[in-house]
Amino acid sequence: AGRVGGAAGESKRPAAIRVTAAQKRSAHDRSRGSRRERRVYTREQVFALKSKCVEPPPASVMDRVPGVYVAGGPDRREGAGAGGRPAAGAGAGELRNQAKDKWVPPSMQSGMNFTIDQEELRREKYVEAVRSMTGTLNKVTPENFAQLSGEVVTKYGEAEGDEELIKEHCQLVFEKALSEPHYASMWGDLCTYLSGDPSAKNDTPDIHSIFRSEVLNMCQREFERMKEELKMADEDFEPELYAKKKAGTLTEDELNELEERRVKRGKRRLGTIKFIGELFMKRLLTKKIMHYCLQKLFSVDIDKLPM
Repeated sequence: AGRVGGAAGESKRPAAIRVTAAQKRSAHDRSRGSRRERRVYTREQVFALKSKCVEPPPASVMDRVPGVYVAGGPDRREGAGAGGRPAAGAGAGELRNQAKDKWVPPSMQSGMNFTIDQEELRREKYVEAVRSMTGTLNKVTPENFAQLSGEVVTKYGEAEGDEELIKEHCQLVFEKALSEPHYASMWGDLCTYLSGDPSAKNDTPDIHSIFRSEVLNMCQREFERMKEELKMADEDFEPELYAKKKAGTLTEDELNELEERRVKRGKRRLGTIKFIGELFMKRLLTKKIMHYCLQKLFSVDIDKLPM
């Protein structure tokens, strides 16, 4: 009985497999036939058929038209329907405008017309140029002066045409010279390179003549300020701290700060005098200006100078 049942089971199995395979082939053929009957219309064909339709094309047809709407996200432009799709009955011109106005990533905007904030771009270049010049000036020493002085001159020349940047570079060189009076001769040489030929006369001011003019004006303002400061006592600069010092309530940190400020003022005065002297030695200052400076310094009562 077992053998009979087994034989009967084995005889049924292949028939079932053959039927399933036939069904699959039949279903496959039907699907291929249905695909052959489908027609894909181009954008132009859809719009050509639209004029012959009594009612607008269904959304399923419009979904196949490339470049009509932006997939994802609502589109509230005039003539747009829900989900960013064009509303039924939208004209061809409206559909093309919607496709043209869709958002495009910046990385794909090459060749497209888009607005750039020129002022912001100029400001970024200005900040970068100032940062670069400051970094180079901080590295200058007598040992590497021959190498870095050329780099400073090059960066200064790149500012031609930008008056604001030229003045900022002049200010950076001037402040650096005053902060390092022991390198006054080196900074005087750098100013000689940046000033060009003082005897050259041009109808229009060039970048070198602007540097000479700016540095001389800065020296004059700094000298006049220093002259007034020499008439003042240290108490006039820091009245609150000196009042606490007299009262005996000045802390150790405040005392160190007071001394640091006093030394800083003296160092800047020394730097101003030495820098002006170096400019005179480099023939960037005339004798008339130098005589004026000496007369003003000698007019100050030496006995009243703060020690």
